[in-house]
Amino acid sequence: MERDLISIIVPVYNVQEYLKNCINSILNQSYKNIEIILVDDGSTDESSSICDLYVKKDNRIKVIHKENGGLSDARNVGIKSARGKYITFVDSDDYLDENYVKALYILITENNSDIACSRMKKTDSLNDKIINKNEKINIYNSIDAIKEILYQRNIDNSAPSKLFKKDLFENILFPVGYAFEDLDTMYKLFLQANKIVSTTNNYYLYYQRQGSILHTVKDKTINDLLTIIDNMNKNLISYGELKAPLMARTLNANFYIYNRSTNKDIKENSKKYIIENRKKVLKDSNISKKTKYGIIISLVSFKLVNLLDKMR
Repeated sequence: MERDLISIIVPVYNVQEYLKNCINSILNQSYKNIEIILVDDGSTDESSSICDLYVKKDNRIKVIHKENGGLSDARNVGIKSARGKYITFVDSDDYLDENYVKALYILITENNSDIACSRMKKTDSLNDKIINKNEKINIYNSIDAIKEILYQRNIDNSAPSKLFKKDLFENILFPVGYAFEDLDTMYKLFLQANKIVSTTNNYYLYYQRQGSILHTVKDKTINDLLTIIDNMNKNLISYGELKAPLMARTLNANFYIYNRSTNKDIKENSKKYIIENRKKVLKDSNISKKTKYGIIISLVSFKLVNLLDKMR
């Protein structure tokens, strides 16, 4: 059952309050044939010491101390160091259900897949529990899986909560220096995959804290999103089946940009894109309820689109 080594990559940066909880949840996995790669990305708090402490506790743990280079750089360092046949990522302020690795490993091997995906449970607690009922398993080819990501439906866009064949990363790494690095990377990995399997079960607990990247929006973050959305459109537009989901995802990105940007020109360009494309996207029966509601709100009054942030 546990013949394959699985590498669990954990980028670590100034998370002393949450790190032990994260590592303990990994050590408590029911699947034991794992290596845990803690990539200390130049932490200035006690995170580095905590990593060193855990190395002495379990020989499955390896620590890499490096200068600060950001989340993407830390993940890339972990990938290059990984010895496992499969790779999964865990953010250091999140934690796992004890069957996370086992469930994804069964999914990926029994379905002869390249990527296995679970869902995330958002939580504001460090000791939350997961109760899964009525599991549904879906199998996709690469294009159909990317549709799910773009429509923000059964597969989310995050790197965590997924198990990947390591071979997929042979020519793909996370973009260093950019926010929204998952948005830039996931579709590229999925294009390389022949088969993707997903479960409706939750096995990953996403701890939401105010200091996290997604809660911190700066002008550079907005510019990164604009660049990544533009590149994604250029790379995927040749796939005819992805034209509609690409437009839906781009529209959602422009709602986000309009609500968060402090640059008047950028806000005006996002508003223009939304107005020009919202009715086309509204006709797409595959869009999410949030996208549909956002478009309807913008049609009633554009001054109300900031309500979308409260719906996320």
